This record gives sequence, structure tokens and C-alpha cells, in this order.
Amino acid sequence: MNKKLLASLVGAALIGASGAAFSAEAYFDTGVDGEAPILGALFDADSVSAPFVVMNTNPNATSVYTGGDVADDQILSVGETFDFRDQGSTRITSFNDSVGVMTPDAFSLEGFNATWGLVLEYDIQGTAQFVGAADIDTSLLGNGATFATGEGMAPTFATGTLKLIYKELNAASPFNTLTGISDGQQVLEMTLSPGGVLSPGNLLLEGFVDYAWFDTPPGDPTTPADTGVGSAGYQIKNLFNFVDPVGGNMSFYDIWLDGALAAMPIATIEWGLNTNVEPNLIPLVAGNSGILTNPGCTQPAGGTALCRTTNLNLDIGFDPVPAPAALALIGAGLLGFSATRKRRVVKMA
Repeated sequence: MNKKLLASLVGAALIGASGAAFSAEAYFDTGVDGEAPILGALFDADSVSAPFVVMNTNPNATSVYTGGDVADDQILSVGETFDFRDQGSTRITSFNDSVGVMTPDAFSLEGFNATWGLVLEYDIQGTAQFVGAADIDTSLLGNGATFATGEGMAPTFATGTLKLIYKELNAASPFNTLTGISDGQQVLEMTLSPGGVLSPGNLLLEGFVDYAWFDTPPGDPTTPADTGVGSAGYQIKNLFNFVDPVGGNMSFYDIWLDGALAAMPIATIEWGLNTNVEPNLIPLVAGNSGILTNPGCTQPAGGTALCRTTNLNLDIGFDPVPAPAALALIGAGLLGFSATRKRRVVKMA
């Protein structure tokens, strides 16, 4: 995951105090008993997971900053602005309920990370401005150099999407064949709105869960084509659900559809990404890595880029909110400000 995106993800964690506090209880309906291939008849023979409040992942993120005048002097000047486009993917590693991490090989997760998994893919573009007390000559710094408290790359996001992709882990599993969902198929998407409200350590971005990629125009019975029970289309519409109904609906798809078809939707779905980043590295022309493996810094043709790579702790939670507001919290740590809080033991939604 690129640093900027990750940076954005970082800030939200600090804004909401805790992923569990921000997120509503949600659950998966896989359409088929997900425990059978793992535990047989030892647990419940249904297709529904126990409620969770957060999804967790720990990606290594590389951010690439272009523009400004670094091509000439390698100096980060106070107020200097850079362009960025962050793209990448990372596997969701676990889920938390209100108490802690949920056991992946039990009925609570319907085979998650045993026979199937989820990959978070992102593509975000915008600008980032260096905020600090004085200019920094990056050519004088070594790998691992960090910003002072309150300094960093402050991001402003222009456009972006976050997607969840189904990952097949066991080709022999009934879950992979009976639901109709194939390996690499998209099951959820969130669109970011331009802008962002930023303060040291925190970043609030506007965004919303969107199924337009799946059903356009909304409610058209011919799109998606395979809507029957057991088909990929049917299962994508029923995979993500809230425990407490919203306007009479529990599935994310139905909540979105109501909003897409109504002049004044009842609710939209807020997607919160809560991330902590340590350390807050200063990007360098040769790359600045906070982890053992540095993927390096790809330089653009005819220009120079500043890069950094860091490991992030990312929590993702969902919450229904009254229309027209649809806010997505995304941590700002990666992109920018020093995050001092450590990852909570119980996170994830």
C-alpha cells in the first residue's frame, strides 16, 4: 500500500479514538456453510458469521511524492506541495468483535483465512504539502530519518477508490463453488470524496460505500445478469450486512440501492479506516524504509521523486449514517503527521 494512502488511513485511527467505537456491528453471509470444509459438523451448519466490528491488516506501504522542486535541490521546503497517486493491495488478516480478535478457524468466521479471504485494493490521487518549522535538506539524511512531532506530509485527496476482492485459498472448498464468486472477483467498493479535514495526527476524508460498479443503472433487473440464489451476483448483494436494520434493510447493497433510487436516501454507509504509523519517516530520493525490506523508489521519467516505506496497522469498520453525509475515516499517519498512539490490542471491526 502506498504511503500516502496509508498515511491517510493512519489519521482516522486517531480521530475516532477506537475502531470499535466508530463501527457498527456487521456480519458476513457466505451463502454456504463455511465451517464444513474445516470443522465438519463440530459447529453451526449455517452460512452466517458472528458479528464483527473491525477488519485488520498490516501492510507495508510505499509512498511516492512527485512534483515540487526536489529534482533541483532535494530540499523539502516549508509549504512545498507534491502530487501523489497511491496504488496497492494487502490481505485482510483478521477480524475483531467488541472483545478482541476472532478465531479464524472457528464458526465465527465461516472459514475466513482458511478456505477464503479478502484483499484490500486501493487507488488514490491527490496532493501532499510539507508542514514543518524549517526546510529539510533530504540529501543530508540517512535511511530511517523521521519528522519532528507536528511535522509531516499533509495530504489532500482528490479522487480514489478502495475495493475488497474475494481471494480463493482452497479450490476444493464448497464455499468457492456454491456461491458463484470466483477468485479475484470484487465484492465491495468505497468511493472517496475530494478534500479532507486535517489536524496533526488525524485525517477525515469523505467517502461512501458504492455498488454502481456492480449495478448500473441501480435496480435494473438485467444488471448484474446472474442474480439467482447461489450465483455470484446474488451473493455479492448479500455478503455484507449490518446486525441492526437500517431503514428496514440489513445488506449493504439494499441500503445503497434505497439511497440510489430515492430523492432523499434514508442512510448511506460510512467506511472508517483507522491506522497508526510509526515511525513518521521523512521521504528521501533513494527511499526511506522503516521496515527490513525496502521496495525502492521508482523515479519518474525526466523528474525526481521522494519515497518512503512503512508498516501500518490498519482497521476497517462500517457505520450507517443519515443522508446526505457519508464520511469515511482514513488514518493520516502515513501521509503525514507523527502518530504517537500505538495500535490498540482490540481493533478491527
